[in-house]
Amino acid sequence: DRGNELWLDCDYNTSLFDDSTIERWCGHLEAILQAFVDDATQPTGKISLLTAEQKKQLLVDWNGTATEYPRTSSIHRVFEEQAKRTPEAIVISAGNQSLTYAELNEKANQLAHFLESNGVKPGARVALCLDRSLEVIVGLLAILKAGAAYVPIDASYPAPRLSFLIEDSQVKCLLTQRSIAANLPELATNVICIDADWPAIALEPGSNLVHASGPDDLAYVMYTSGSTGNPKGVLVPHRAVLRLVKNNTFASFSADEVFLQLAPLSFDAATFEIWAALLNGGRLVLAPAGRVTPEDIGTLIQQHNITTLWLTAALFHLIATTHLETLRPLRQLLAGGDVLSVTHVRRVLEELPYLRLINGYGPTENTTFTCCHTITLDSLASGTVPIGRPIANTRIYIVDAAMGPVPVGVTGELFAAGDGVALGYLNAPELTAEKFISHSFAPGLAERLYRTGDLARYRADGTVEFLGRADTQVKVRGYRIELAEIEYALERSPLVRSAVACVRTDWVTEHDAPGDKRLAAYIIPAQVSSQSGDTANLIAELRAWLKTQLPDYMQPAAIVAVESFPRTVNGKVDRRALPAPQPEQLMRERSFVYPRNTREETLALIWSNVLNLKEVSVEDSIFELGGDSLMIFRINTLANQAGMKITARHIFQYKTISAICAQVQENRDEQSPESTSGTIQPVPRSLHRRPRTVLQ
Repeated sequence: DRGNELWLDCDYNTSLFDDSTIERWCGHLEAILQAFVDDATQPTGKISLLTAEQKKQLLVDWNGTATEYPRTSSIHRVFEEQAKRTPEAIVISAGNQSLTYAELNEKANQLAHFLESNGVKPGARVALCLDRSLEVIVGLLAILKAGAAYVPIDASYPAPRLSFLIEDSQVKCLLTQRSIAANLPELATNVICIDADWPAIALEPGSNLVHASGPDDLAYVMYTSGSTGNPKGVLVPHRAVLRLVKNNTFASFSADEVFLQLAPLSFDAATFEIWAALLNGGRLVLAPAGRVTPEDIGTLIQQHNITTLWLTAALFHLIATTHLETLRPLRQLLAGGDVLSVTHVRRVLEELPYLRLINGYGPTENTTFTCCHTITLDSLASGTVPIGRPIANTRIYIVDAAMGPVPVGVTGELFAAGDGVALGYLNAPELTAEKFISHSFAPGLAERLYRTGDLARYRADGTVEFLGRADTQVKVRGYRIELAEIEYALERSPLVRSAVACVRTDWVTEHDAPGDKRLAAYIIPAQVSSQSGDTANLIAELRAWLKTQLPDYMQPAAIVAVESFPRTVNGKVDRRALPAPQPEQLMRERSFVYPRNTREETLALIWSNVLNLKEVSVEDSIFELGGDSLMIFRINTLANQAGMKITARHIFQYKTISAICAQVQENRDEQSPESTSGTIQPVPRSLHRRPRTVLQ
């Protein structure tokens, strides 16, 4: 106390805090004291910790992302302008096929005229159910040129889900291929097979259509997992896509870039891959249809001189561990969809110092990317990989429960704003009103925000750290999953009284990356039985039921029957207290069959190691044991290291050890009459395990 002044002398440990942190905290204290002076009767909960300068930094300075881009145009018009500038340049390659910009524009125009003659009018929606092929890109452009919006649908979805998507989106027709149409259920819409109908389509004119689609018109509807038990359709306008790939700096978009199209069309990473190439004069290389292995990715990078690749976090971790050299020719690599492992990121940066590695974050409702961060070794000093700053023409706000901005270092919920925000959800006005809100952080400056449900905080330098979810939504292998949708699917079965789904990170193997996740479901049976055989039959029936209700990426790796769910003091289900699934709780439909030869023994040891099981039967399906695509890629790598000449496609197709080994042996017998039993190499030492008692 110095007479008319109060002085604060702050001592702090410089090994824990730096000057800027202490100065910021002193600013918070000053803001609180000033608020008391201004009005000593106001509730403390309404007092902001931020000084005027700090608030300006958070709301204005760090959101200064405006750039010029064709904000008044549409996706197909920008493509048509590009086709005029570079008509002879190759725009797309698939296998040994390719199209120039002029050829792609002409074919898309022909299909657009054909759609128009089949009743597709501006504002309509057209479903697209195609394998990766030239027809996919022709179809996308044609739908937009007809003034309509495309609805990507995965043919592998169960029939009830396909029917729901068609009915909910109210599409005018479905574009597909003859081979896919033969396996689709009966759908309440007109089906057009591009390959079968192309002779008629080719008779249409190749001129551009004159529909005046605007930036706020609907470009596509992309379905994501829904908390109500059904997927929800996100309405994305043209401007949102243009803002993503035109005059943005989070990645290079020059005409020299060659992009690999790897993501499923129903996954919004495809939005970046496709339109980043087509709208900037670049070249797009389509990966083969079906599942693509890390070896396939390496081959494509070499054959087509790929410069830009996007990977899910899980696939990035796998390739960084087992196929790092395949990434060496790249100029830029984007990874995201989940938290990146610092260990794997550090390894890539140290081994590939000239590669630009970008962490991309963003929900579908804000069009693929909201924040991006070019990762450096220095940015990993805090032990996490930041998601960076908002990309061009995007703003973010990290706020508290009262919608006030939180200070640097304080956790809050992340809201997204700007030109990437979607129009809302299809046929869901209440959910749209809940997630898409109008708010003003300054008088007279109300804007539309999307509530992500993600928790985040600012670092002192303005970069953002992702800290998890505020609800039960999860990310597994890049897919956004509402756990409630799995729970509802289980509870629709008459065999289940109640269900809870969760993600486990404590049920992993030595081959999993830190934070790798698996889905687990816990059920209270409608009829309780103490017989293990009855429980096994129940789980088998539930697995069969879920295959008819949910896509593959939402299938639980384990289903555990319990008598009751643990509860918190507030009576809510305590997911953290649910027991970790045990290997023996994985469903085995067949009796246990031991390996009968060297090949089966080698593969069984590898499976048990990767799947974290004591033993596996050679008649067990990889998927019924909790396996997924990434585990299959790991198994394939280890099997080849052990001298077994198998591919990931063998495992996907034949599923069991006995069938895989039989098929590989049959292929060898056809190639050579000599015995191949001597070609199996010793199992790597890390895969040997002590014998254990098998629990039948």
